[in-house]
Amino acid sequence: MSNINPTLFQRLGGAAAISTIVDKFYENMQDDYRLNRFFNSTGQEEQIAELKKLIIALLGGTTHSEEEMTEILNSFFLTAFARKTSKSLVSGSDWDFFSYIIAQNQPSTKYVCDSHSHLLKFMPDDANYDALMEELSLALKQLNIEDSLASEVLQVAESGRDLVLGK
Repeated sequence: MSNINPTLFQRLGGAAAISTIVDKFYENMQDDYRLNRFFNSTGQEEQIAELKKLIIALLGGTTHSEEEMTEILNSFFLTAFARKTSKSLVSGSDWDFFSYIIAQNQPSTKYVCDSHSHLLKFMPDDANYDALMEELSLALKQLNIEDSLASEVLQVAESGRDLVLGK
């Protein structure tokens, strides 16, 4: 029996297609000086794997409770942006730096999950998110994703702007 209302995940072609999109998108981000400074320099395979899990969940490829989704987000942000790979190894100086930034009234203290604060320390702004959107759009074009599907993917990505930037 066919699925009457396929998810965006299904319409894109499932896990294999999402994997290819994420690989190209990540490659593009790593080549973009406006974005690559935010990511830590180790464990890129782990970063890509965590990003794939997150994107698959966000696009409807897997179903998760709110608690499970928070853990997926936490795992991605920790893997991609923390300068250490274990929550238990986050030093007091990491939090001191974050406190300094908050004291400057630059970023919001709103964050998606505990590990999201690692990204907010670097004070990403709308220009950085615009760059991310450019690289995602480019990846979708490079992979010849149908325009209507690409538009939906970009809408999903755009919907996360305020959350990712801590607004």
